[in-house]
Amino acid sequence: MRLLFATIGGFMLSILFKFMPAFVDLSFLHSTGFSVPNADGVYEIPFIGRMGFVFLICVIGMYSISMYETARGVKTNGLEIDRTMFKMSPGFTVGLLIVLSIIAAFYTIFC
Repeated sequence: MRLLFATIGGFMLSILFKFMPAFVDLSFLHSTGFSVPNADGVYEIPFIGRMGFVFLICVIGMYSISMYETARGVKTNGLEIDRTMFKMSPGFTVGLLIVLSIIAAFYTIFC
C-alpha cells in the first residue's frame, strides 16, 4: 500500500504542483524563496522545490500508512537480502572496468 501511494501519489502531486499556478496565487511563497515569477509574472514553484515538497508529502503519507497498517496488525512481506545477490560474474567485472576506463579517458580528454 505504501509503495502504491508513493508511486501514484508522487505522480499526481507532481502534476498538481506543476499546474497549481493556474488556479492558486503563489506570491505569498515568494518571501520565503519557494516561488519565483515567470516571464508572464505568474508565481510558480521551481522544479527542485516542487520535487522537495512532493518527496516530503510522500514520506509523511508512507509513514502514516505504515503506522495505520501496523496498528491494524497487517504483516508485510519483506525482501530477504543475501550476500549472493551482490556477486558479480567475471564477465561483468571486465565490462565494468572497460566502461569505467572509457569514462575516465573521456573525462581526461574533454575536461
